[in-house]
Amino acid sequence: MLYVSRATGYGLTLGVHSRIDESIDFITTRAHVGNVYVNRNMIGAVVGVQPLGGEGKSGTGPKAGGPLYLYRLLRQAPVSPVRIGGLRKPGEQEQQGTPVALQMLAGWAQQTGRSVIAELCMDYAIRTPLRYGIPLRGPTGERNTLAFVPRGEVACIANDEAVLLEQIAAVLATGNRALLAGGSVPRALVDTLPSALCEQLRIEPDWTHAATTAVLYAGSAEEAYRLRNELAARDGTRVPLITATGRNFPLYRLTTERVVSVNTTAAGGNASLMTLTA
Repeated sequence: MLYVSRATGYGLTLGVHSRIDESIDFITTRAHVGNVYVNRNMIGAVVGVQPLGGEGKSGTGPKAGGPLYLYRLLRQAPVSPVRIGGLRKPGEQEQQGTPVALQMLAGWAQQTGRSVIAELCMDYAIRTPLRYGIPLRGPTGERNTLAFVPRGEVACIANDEAVLLEQIAAVLATGNRALLAGGSVPRALVDTLPSALCEQLRIEPDWTHAATTAVLYAGSAEEAYRLRNELAARDGTRVPLITATGRNFPLYRLTTERVVSVNTTAAGGNASLMTLTA
């Protein structure tokens, strides 16, 4: 079923029935769907408890009834995970959970005198939604959790090196890969970056037809309007074009919301069934 979801591009809900925690974890961490229901039915989503929304062709924005829904109705709404009820994942230290590529970019920026970019990377390392989960209210015997996962490949479109680096920092902070348009600025920048960091980037002159999941854009309003129409006319998943005021990129828009709803009363009385043995 997981492979079918990836092949078709749809990913709304998935049901899992198992008493083995390892099996449940294996499936839920690999399923590209918006809502995963474990040992319970898959209908009757409740606002604020199991906010509904899928991935790919099954979802184009925030989950209905989720913590981000109202914020997306505003023109500008800086949102931090803590502000919407996010809690740092258990056992995570200050530097843990920070994407390695973002750490490499911060180190390179510091060594090359780009202190503004280095500071931005450190700020993004703290604010990235990947480090947080949101426990959702629900009835006794049920655990509902919202997490944030990377979108995939995100296009970074800018003709200024500093702005392009800001876009790349936002992409790497959210665990995504960066796709750069062809041109002298992106090519010159890539030539100066560490080879290990370049593995998270690629240049594609025909980027509007690439399999991107989102676009970060810096340019004229007229060109942004044209690109939005061009992206909207593509077949398949809707691709959002995201602009930013200054360095304030909405990191949550570069991630996908995923809710796991677990019926904790379905384990039964045989504790040996909860774990796998060699």
